[in-house]
Amino acid sequence: MSEATRVLLVDDHVLFRESLTRLLGTEPGIEVEGGCATVAEGKRYLDEGVVDIVLLDYDLGDEVGTDLMKQMDLLSGGTKVLMVTAGMSATAALSAANAGLAGVVLKHSDPRQLVEAIRRVAAGESWWDAG
Repeated sequence: MSEATRVLLVDDHVLFRESLTRLLGTEPGIEVEGGCATVAEGKRYLDEGVVDIVLLDYDLGDEVGTDLMKQMDLLSGGTKVLMVTAGMSATAALSAANAGLAGVVLKHSDPRQLVEAIRRVAAGESWWDAG
């Protein structure tokens, strides 16, 4: 991978976003382009910037991350979505996968798994944590 993978973080917990920003900032070939807490902020960022992967939380407080996916053209666009979540129902995961979700990483996973998932999704693969 010659160019860095550009990542947007969408999670309603600022501590989690900041922690991921610091973690991913130490990884060669991965650049965090920004972070936000809501579907509207994520959509605004995606409309203005170019990212390769969105790390998207499923539970955004009063919203769900799949609402942002509905506003993105994942099946034909170059941006991929990797759900980083404490959990989601099988029905929600299947629906998101049918909408173009590239994978799921559970928040209790080892940070190295998240980095590996980002690299694999950037390379066109998928990643599905077993929960």
